[in-house]
Amino acid sequence: MSLAETLDRQLDAMQRFVTLLREERQSLTQGEIDGPELERLAEAKSQVAAELETLDAQRRDVMRELGHGESRQSAERAATEAQRLDSWHQLRTIGEEARQLNRINGLLAMNRMEQNQRMLNFLKEAAGSTLYEPDGRSRRQGLNRISSRV
Repeated sequence: MSLAETLDRQLDAMQRFVTLLREERQSLTQGEIDGPELERLAEAKSQVAAELETLDAQRRDVMRELGHGESRQSAERAATEAQRLDSWHQLRTIGEEARQLNRINGLLAMNRMEQNQRMLNFLKEAAGSTLYEPDGRSRRQGLNRISSRV
């Protein structure tokens, strides 16, 4: 496979990865989390990430075969020779966007997990404490004074 083909495929895969990250962010910001949807997105992201790793390794191999090193300058020179400098710059820009989206999604997921843990802790505490005295009166001070009589 040529460097031009590899860069084109890598750019396509990176764009698909960013699309999945955007969908994940959208799903994480919904009021109610759709677990199956997040699971589908995680599987799809994993597949595209594996594809990106393979394509990156292929790109590096092709660059070495063409006599280029692995530095950023070498990559730009090789992309220029393959008439894909724009694709290389897009790949780097979209890669940075993917990094940012992944970081944000991680923070959103962590925030959700912490919120869920606080809710679970509250429910455990509430379930572990009795709300009523043995004689049926409420343990809460404010509720003792409320009368249901008309």
